Amino acid sequence: MKIPVLPYKGEVFEEVRYAHFLEKTGYTTTPLPMKILSFGACNYSCPYCKRNGYRKEGNYIKDSIWVEIGEIAEKVKEHLMHGYVIRLSGGDPCCFGGVAKAIAKYVKRKRGMVSIAHNGSNPEFVQQLIDYTDFWAIDLKSIRPDRFRRITGTGDKSNEYLNNTLESISMVSWYSIPIDVRTVIFDDTDESELIEIADFLSSCTNPNLYWTLRLYKGQATGGLKPPEVAKATSIARRIGKMYPKLKIGIRGNWDGKSGLLAV
Repeated sequence: MKIPVLPYKGEVFEEVRYAHFLEKTGYTTTPLPMKILSFGACNYSCPYCKRNGYRKEGNYIKDSIWVEIGEIAEKVKEHLMHGYVIRLSGGDPCCFGGVAKAIAKYVKRKRGMVSIAHNGSNPEFVQQLIDYTDFWAIDLKSIRPDRFRRITGTGDKSNEYLNNTLESISMVSWYSIPIDVRTVIFDDTDESELIEIADFLSSCTNPNLYWTLRLYKGQATGGLKPPEVAKATSIARRIGKMYPKLKIGIRGNWDGKSGLLAV
């Protein structure tokens, strides 16, 4: 059996990222290194996706590489031997729920760590995986229906997906599992909407919840533009004062071990 996987710099399942937010919440003393398995399908079509998730061929993201499950399993074993967290990402892993669950169960059986990066659209997927995971990243792209529809490209399903996302975040929070809630910031992101998001996240009462504001870089197909760093930072600090118990960070860089600024 083969599944589509998104390559990173020409390689499959070799990208390394660090879970910085765990250190910021006090859950760990150092950022944990993760090997990223990026599934080549997504139920969203975000026009700013750095994985080009809006460019699809049938049900799959263009330029995905079809990889045997056995090859992925061998890489999982290798990465665990070197102490990496296994991060299931995408695209979105909810499009391959059975495979994602099988990998997560295996990793936990080997006493490894599992992280899931999910767009939040599928609470059932969250429920099925939650017993086999150590921490999550869930995108809250917007809390306003019209904007959510625009920046996710989900059309008639957008209201359902937005409600599902709020449910997914709440579900992980019920278990007090560490969760990085990620919101991309553009030049037209409204401060009042961010306050609405902060209000919702504060209601989740998860001591291990972290909210990362990701500063968009690049040129999206939908005309979205990068924000001014100083302006975005000022907004985040104002919201931080309004919600002092909410842990907030700003991220403008995804490479290496740096890039997350705690507010």
